[in-house]
Amino acid sequence: MATTDWTNNVPLATPSTPNASASPEISASSKESVSDMWTRVSLTKQLVADLKQTGPEKALAQLDATIRAFPDVARFCHPVAHELGHAALAKYAGDFKKVSEFRSDVCGSGYLHGIVEEKLRKSNDPESDVIELCAPEQTNSCLHGIGHGAMFVSGLNIENAEELCSKFPSGRMVTSCSEGIFMQLFEPDESDPKAVAKLAKDKLSKDPLYPCPDQPMEFRSGCYYYAPVYFLQRNKFALGMTIMRATG
Repeated sequence: MATTDWTNNVPLATPSTPNASASPEISASSKESVSDMWTRVSLTKQLVADLKQTGPEKALAQLDATIRAFPDVARFCHPVAHELGHAALAKYAGDFKKVSEFRSDVCGSGYLHGIVEEKLRKSNDPESDVIELCAPEQTNSCLHGIGHGAMFVSGLNIENAEELCSKFPSGRMVTSCSEGIFMQLFEPDESDPKAVAKLAKDKLSKDPLYPCPDQPMEFRSGCYYYAPVYFLQRNKFALGMTIMRATG
């Protein structure tokens, strides 16, 4: 599916102000103060409100424009994009096909991940939907979202989530799905208690890459990719996190 070009003439998202009927344009002199005001929570709240009023296309365009103006926002924009996916499904009464039409690759395709995980989380037949939601293309990004959703469906049980991802017929698909599992494990939205898995502290103290060595071979690469993120976050290595994200 083609990605829409939303880079031209898009207003920046701006923190809400009391009694303001619309978000004002941002002058160059005010950018620093506005950037300092953004948090993951405040940006999510603003953009979800915008999405409810104007739809996913404009909200995603605002997110993209805001990141371009304030690069620091990129540190937490992926989960914001996930929330836009959730909000879009709610706006269109769970119409997966309709919501997918607004797809954007901004923030590592977080919007698509959010759509897929939320649809799977609310599925009455997740074992079938695991295979069918991303068909026929079965793109890596969509399958990544399946991995996130598999964690929610399984109650954050890694083994059960891996069983769902194992239903895919190729190693490429399983690997893409596994990356969603371990991103959900190591980089959850900590404002949502239902999204945060409890990793055993005693095992982590012995091996900061736990539980990666215990995973089936086809799931280890996804685990090892995201495990250092968790370690750096917990040890407050902000610079290391920035370097990791910049280098991919």
